[in-house]
Parts: sequence; C-alpha cells; structure tokens
Amino acid sequence: MAYQPTPLARMQTSKEDPEDTKRQGWQRHGILVVSPEDIRLDWMQREFIKQIGEQLYGTQQRG
Repeated sequence: MAYQPTPLARMQTSKEDPEDTKRQGWQRHGILVVSPEDIRLDWMQREFIKQIGEQLYGTQQRG
C-alpha cells in the first residue's frame, strides 16, 4: 500500500524536532520520554529506565 498523505498534512507548517518535543514535555509538564537504548545514557541508567518501564507497564514485547 502506497503512502497517501491526509488533508491534515497540509496544515502542518513545519516539522518539529522530536528532541524538542521531549524537552518541552519535560520542562512544561514533567513528562519524561526516554528510550532504554538511548546512547547518551550509561549502562546502569539504561537498565534503570528498563526496570521502571517493566514495573509500570510490563515486559516489552519484541518482534
């Protein structure tokens, strides 16, 4: 199936950087969006994020 843009796509004036969206979510609303594979984190930090995710939402589905 080929990609077909919706009429709403024309209303979007610019593409927002995902990192800017994450930053604004944290700064404005206290919402943290982080991947356990983010290379900016060390191994211990990534494991901690993974454990929090599993505690709150269950085991991540792979595949």
